Amino acid sequence: MKNYRAEDSLAYLADSVLASLDAANAEIQDFNGTCPEFDELPDNLQNAIYILDNIRDAVRREAMHHNVHRATHYSNGLPVRLHYKGEVVTDPEGVAYRPDNITTMHPNGTPDVAIPNQNNAA
Repeated sequence: MKNYRAEDSLAYLADSVLASLDAANAEIQDFNGTCPEFDELPDNLQNAIYILDNIRDAVRREAMHHNVHRATHYSNGLPVRLHYKGEVVTDPEGVAYRPDNITTMHPNGTPDVAIPNQNNAA
């Protein structure tokens, strides 16, 4: 396990939490698979989006205040984001490929998701 600093934890939270908030927001706005306009969403979902936006703003503000909002590496040299190839998928034409993915890495070296073997070809 790598040592890391408090600002590394904030950089991790900013990257990981903001990505999760964006995903939650997208799920809410894809209400019943229809993607309605914001004003067409039920009040409780509009309120949920406001809450998520307030959380996003607070995290972003703190990350900017401590100048970690654009960090690419932690103080211990590990990258904030990990680029990797996903599992093999097949498109509608039958072509197999491995999509490019990005995830956040904790400053101790643990990625936020399980990374598939990167030596396998599609």
